[in-house]
Parts: sequence; structure tokens; C-alpha cells
Amino acid sequence: PANNSWFNTPQRRFIFNLTDYTSRNINYSIFINGVSNGQNGIVVSGISNRTNITFTEGIRRVYLLGQDYLGRQKTSQVITINIDLTAPVPQITTTNQTWYNKTNPNITILITDNMDTIINYTVFVDGVANKFGTVLTGIGTQVVLNNLANGTHSLVVQGLDEAGNMANSTPKIIYVDTVRPKISLLYPPVAYSVLNTSIDLKFTVNDN
Repeated sequence: PANNSWFNTPQRRFIFNLTDYTSRNINYSIFINGVSNGQNGIVVSGISNRTNITFTEGIRRVYLLGQDYLGRQKTSQVITINIDLTAPVPQITTTNQTWYNKTNPNITILITDNMDTIINYTVFVDGVANKFGTVLTGIGTQVVLNNLANGTHSLVVQGLDEAGNMANSTPKIIYVDTVRPKISLLYPPVAYSVLNTSIDLKFTVNDN
């Protein structure tokens, strides 16, 4: 694989070629982070070979040690791969059932990940993608949502790491209300005159 690639499965196929000027067979061993993983064998000089290597999670630096029939050794270039088997953990930290009086409310999201430092996110409003971008892992980030109608909305943030692991947050509910309440005065009527300093008012208040 290409150097510094990311994968979300533990097994990867490596293609390698060992060459010796004598064209004799060459012994090889595979090393991961400086330690032999126990995979070794004999290959024909100049012939491409394939082998599967199973990794544990983490940053893994892989190289081959070749040895010719005279015992002379040489190592290959180091290939770094990132094995990430764990999905990010996204959450909306805005308080559930928060009220907003604007159609572009701002919420706060937080996504953590065991390996990746920059996480892709998508905020879904009522199941439809509304905002997307990237955040630093473990850092709370404010996101301004786009053009929400008045009413109740369910929010979910989805996190996607470099290896392709994906997870959704627990839903949060917000309310958008940009309409002012309506107050109707029922009593007294317009231009009503009184002879004292106090009066009983009758009114109704309606809200959408």
C-alpha cells in the first residue's frame, strides 16, 4: 500500500520484490515497528511477491529484511500504515430542547477519535444533511445551521475519520420560534374612560 495510508480492517496485502545481482533465491523476514512478526520465507530474485499481514490497531511501520546466500542483509524502505478499527464518537453538546428565535441557530458539536486528529462531520436536521465540514478531535466547535423552519427539529451529527469509520450521535431536539406572541386586549374597549386610578384588564395571549 501507499505510505501513510489509513485502513479500517486489520489485514492488508503487501506486494514486494527482492533483487540480488547473483539472481539466486533470497531469504526475507517481515518487521513491524522494529520487531519480526514471524512471517518469513524464500523468494526468487526479481519476482514480485504478495503476502497478507494482519495488524493490531495503531500506527504500524513495516519493512522487509532480505538476506542473500552469503548472509549479507539489507532492509527495504519503511512503509507506514495506520490501522484504525474504532469509529469516532460524535455528540451534540448543546442542551436538549433548546429554544431559538432565529432560523440559523448555532449548536456546539464535539467529536473524539482514538487516532485521527481531524474528523469530517455532517449535521443532519430531521434526517437531511444541513451542514458539513471538519473539526479537530476533542475540541468543541460551534456550527451555524442553515435556514430552519419554525417548529421542532431533530438533530444528529455524524463523524467520519480518515480510515472510513463512521458513527452518529444521539439525537437532540431543538425548537425554532421566530414569531412573536400575539396579545389581544378584551377589556376595556378603546377610548374607555374611568373615574378612578385602577382598572381590571382582560386580555388573551396566543403563540404559534
